[in-house]
Amino acid sequence: MLDPDLPGVQIEATVKTTGQTGVEMEALTAVSIAALTVHDMVKAVDKGMIISDIRVRFERRRKIRTLRVKMISVDTALSQLFALASPLEIETVPLIAAVGRVLATDVSANRDQPPFASSAMDGYALNGAEADLHAQFKVIGESAAGHRFDGAIKPGQTVRIFTGARCPRAPPRWLSRKMSNAAAI
Repeated sequence: MLDPDLPGVQIEATVKTTGQTGVEMEALTAVSIAALTVHDMVKAVDKGMIISDIRVRFERRRKIRTLRVKMISVDTALSQLFALASPLEIETVPLIAAVGRVLATDVSANRDQPPFASSAMDGYALNGAEADLHAQFKVIGESAAGHRFDGAIKPGQTVRIFTGARCPRAPPRWLSRKMSNAAAI
């Protein structure tokens, strides 16, 4: 039964069950989703709208009970949660024992890995001036993980490059494998 003295939007749902079927929780979830949907719709017009409290009224064995939950802000909830937690002591453990743990401080690498420019995808390295729509190239080599192409790429030539491989020296243009017509190359 809706309370005419309460301001704002009220949503009512009635569920009748026999025994403990679990339908009660499904109904409560549906009402909650409906309330949040209405809240979002109204909030689009009235930015100041809040959900101040939630009241659940239920009847069991002819006894009527009302449960009222007072809402708090997200900031208040977070501060209450953080007040319950305290930082753990920092400890040093072997790498094998570190699985599932969190680092106490940031870790940074002294060098890039790999320590060279590598290809992010399969493709071809070629001279940029020749990258016309229907251009054809002769594949003169390849660069794959573990072995690189050390030669120079001349006009009309290309080098096949695989993901993670060292990039050939100074090719002005890259063409991904997906963007090429591999049969014509």
